[in-house]
Amino acid sequence: MKNPVLLFNHDLDQVLGKWEGVSIEGTNLYGTPLFDDRDPDAMKIFNKVDDELINCASIGITPLAWEGDMITECILKEKSITPLGANKNAVALYNQEGVKLSDDQARQYLLSLKPSNDPTKTEEHKEQQMNEKTKLALIALAVQLGITLSLSDSEEKFAEIATKAKEKIDALNLSIQADKEAKAKKLCDDAQNAGKITAKENPVFYQQALLNYEHTENYLNALKPVNLDLNNLLDPDKKKPEETTDERKDWTFSDWSKKDSAGLQKMLLSDKTRFKALYKAEYQVEYEG
Repeated sequence: MKNPVLLFNHDLDQVLGKWEGVSIEGTNLYGTPLFDDRDPDAMKIFNKVDDELINCASIGITPLAWEGDMITECILKEKSITPLGANKNAVALYNQEGVKLSDDQARQYLLSLKPSNDPTKTEEHKEQQMNEKTKLALIALAVQLGITLSLSDSEEKFAEIATKAKEKIDALNLSIQADKEAKAKKLCDDAQNAGKITAKENPVFYQQALLNYEHTENYLNALKPVNLDLNNLLDPDKKKPEETTDERKDWTFSDWSKKDSAGLQKMLLSDKTRFKALYKAEYQVEYEG
């Protein structure tokens, strides 16, 4: 409903426009196609629809639940204009990650998802069926790795592919984690070099960046560099300006929220004990974040 995209034949690179008035009435899904009149390719399809040369629409779904051989619940991913509505490809299937599947991948995906509820099947048969589903899943994975594999291959071949797949996935996860850590470190080091945070605060923001990089990046970008008074640094006996002019030491949680929300967020990251004390004094409950 939030993104009623209109595709041609389930091709994500062929966006024709959008669907208007999308609704579900009983078991029927309704919608009116609105073509992008600034797109020549979209208007070519519009003319064929308008001239009744193309008369069919189709859906792309991710299956969720079954009854017998019928899919009874699904996630609707997109809706398409298609020339062959009765064709076996009229419904496109997507996996749980939202990736559109080829015919072979869709067949393997459905077999791996579909439950077996036949009480007449023996445990041995069920185990054999589960083993076949595992093999089908490995065949689909092998395709992604560029390896040819079929059900007729030996158990040793399947075990070899499973090991290779795990190694590749482990290596990919390590690479992703290393990139994530390097990105977080650079963000915090740049902020420290710019005078926005101190060396003591750097590790705190680093951990925060690992948890939520975008939020931490936005926060650090909004910070102003701290201007140091060299006279105060050279004369340790001289009173610091904030000791006489900074009234924030007496602020309540509500004062911080209204007058310096960025400072309150920084307190949460660098002085959580103080943050929790102010929170409890304000709301009479412990902060559980």
